[in-house]
Order: sequence, then structure tokens, then C-alpha cells
Amino acid sequence: MKVAFIAKTDLSTDGRILNQMRMLNEEFKSELNIHFILFPDKPFVKDKQAGFHLHTIHTFIRNNRALRFLTVIDFTIRSFFKLVALSPDMLHVQDSAVILPALLYKGVKGKGVIMMYDDHELPNENPSLGKQIFNYFERLMMQSADFVLFANNERLLYSKEHFALKTASSYFLNLPFYDENDVELTSAESILLGEIDLLVAKGNKFIIHQGVINKERGELKLANFVKNMRPPYRLLIIGANRKSFDEFVEKHALDESYFYFVGKVRYHILSYFWKRGIASVVMYLPTYINNKLCAPNRFYISLNLGLPVFVNNDNPVLNNLIREYKCGYEIENVGPDFDFEQMIGLQTGILKDFEYLKEDQVRRFLEIYQEMFALVRSKRS
Repeated sequence: MKVAFIAKTDLSTDGRILNQMRMLNEEFKSELNIHFILFPDKPFVKDKQAGFHLHTIHTFIRNNRALRFLTVIDFTIRSFFKLVALSPDMLHVQDSAVILPALLYKGVKGKGVIMMYDDHELPNENPSLGKQIFNYFERLMMQSADFVLFANNERLLYSKEHFALKTASSYFLNLPFYDENDVELTSAESILLGEIDLLVAKGNKFIIHQGVINKERGELKLANFVKNMRPPYRLLIIGANRKSFDEFVEKHALDESYFYFVGKVRYHILSYFWKRGIASVVMYLPTYINNKLCAPNRFYISLNLGLPVFVNNDNPVLNNLIREYKCGYEIENVGPDFDFEQMIGLQTGILKDFEYLKEDQVRRFLEIYQEMFALVRSKRS
């Protein structure tokens, strides 16, 4: 059977998609032929983790806000004809940015293609006119798809209530399923890890912060957290770009010695860096519904490695998680007298059944594909 994924993403760092394709390759390698139609945010170089046929879409105009509608039209046409040429039995649509060619193809093929919509984000409040149009098509996608997959149960329940969702649906958590033993480090990565190891050997204790640093990710709360840190504790900064990091340090008059900047890291080697940490910081301000019902993979990476997590107290999902798994703290409670050493005692008890959680998510995902296989076979017979 042939399945086509379609997405607009930086595939090198999109753990959700890479994990899904890896699971499919491991479980259905002999019966599944995976193609990937990619509108790349950044260049992607296939490696042995890939296991699929890549079809990269390039448009005449890109990253021009004023002419974005022309980019959308160009991408839609090119992707639609690529889908027609591939003629997949199943179509796995990753998020709202690529729904137009998928809807067109579904309209042409009808029941001749089984479609899954993988909904990464929820529509935020007070969207722009352009976003309102995409939200309309997204709701149409949910109604047209055979399955809808959400990033957590909270988003699933919200969508059922607010969008009157009747389509078969489930959720797939952004858990770390990769096996780092399958990945070869570059010389630059090995040198960088070696430098961090030397700092650890000298007594430095790293708290991991992965991702951009901005208002919605709790920039001010993070700055206050750093001001209450004391040696040997430091923040290991992964994923942010150097310019934004320097601006953050300067804006809040922070001591740069309390940081170690790493920058962008390939998804499949993230755990190498996380294992050098003793805790992590994961924050989303509940300004928008998408943040309020967040499902960050960073939280699950931390759980998988037994690292306590600092979260913001006004995010209901993150707070429910640290209470459920007894795995962290509210970052607002960290003051000058906070005892960071207490985190060490917390590490050993975090989510002892994490492997069960992973197994449950793998089972959920593969069962959906088995149902899709059954639908394909039924339309063939």
C-alpha cells in the first residue's frame, strides 16, 4: 500500500512526523510504501532515519508576506498534481498549512483515498481574516477526513465540543520514540558535547531550556528564574538562535555566565544534550487556546530521562502533568531561598511507567493505520 505524507515543516527537527514514519517503517515495512511531499521550512537531508521517498515542493515566491496568497496557490497546484501522479491509497495530512491540495485531491478521489488529518495546533482566538479562511478549510478537512489525530486528549475534547467533530479521532502524544544508538554524531557535535562534559566534570549543573525564548514561552518568568539561580546551576540553551538569545540576556540584564548556548540540534540527538542536564524548564503562557492546551515534546523528553520540570503555574495542562506524575515545580515559586538540591531526590521517582505510556501511544497510532489498511482493502474488494 502507498501512503503519502504532506507537510510544511522543518523536517530535520519535526519529531512528531519522524517518529510516526519510523513506527510505520518498523511495523509495516514489507507492506507500506511511504512518500513524503514536503514544503520545506529549511533544507532536509535524508539519512538512514528517513525510510521514505521525498518529494520537495519549491514555489516561485517564498517568504513574502504581501504575496503569500500566490505562494499558497503555487504550492496547492504543484502538490495537487504530485498527489495525482503518486495516487496514494492513504493520505496523511500534517496540519493546516497543507490542507488545500489535500482537500482538492480528496474531492477528486472521494472514497478512493483514505485520509488522516493530523491536527498539530488549535485555531487561536481573534484570528486575522486570512487565518479565518484557513480555519474554515480546516473544519472542512476534519469533516472530510476518515480519521483526525490530535496532539493530546485535551485538544481532542476541545475540538469535539467546539467543532461538533463526528469523525473518528484519537490523540498521539509528542513522546521521544527515537533510538539515539542509530545516530552517528558529527565531529562538531562530538566536540560540543565534549565541552559540556568538561563543564559537568568541573561541577556545573545544567537545567535545560529548549526552543525559542519569547513572551509566549514565558520570557519574563525565565529571566526571573535565572536571577534566582546560583552556582553551580546554569541554563543549557537549545534551539534558540544566537541573536534572540543575546537580545534576551541584554534586555533583562542577565549574567551570561549563567548560560551555556548550544543552538539548533538535530532531533535524533537531542537526548545526548538532555542527558547532560539535571532538570528542565517548559513554559507556555495561556494567552491563546493553543498554548493553554499545549502538548510540548520537551516535557516528555524530560520525563523520559527522569528530569524534574519547571512549568508556569497558569498553564493548566502543564500543571496537571507535574501533579499527576509528581515530576516538577511551578517556576513562580523559585525565589532566592529555593533549594535546587531537592531536585536530585525527585529524579528517581519520575514516571516509572514511562515505557508503558510509550507503548500505549505506539499501539494507538498503529491501530489507526491498521483501520486505514482495512478501509483500503474494503474499497478494493
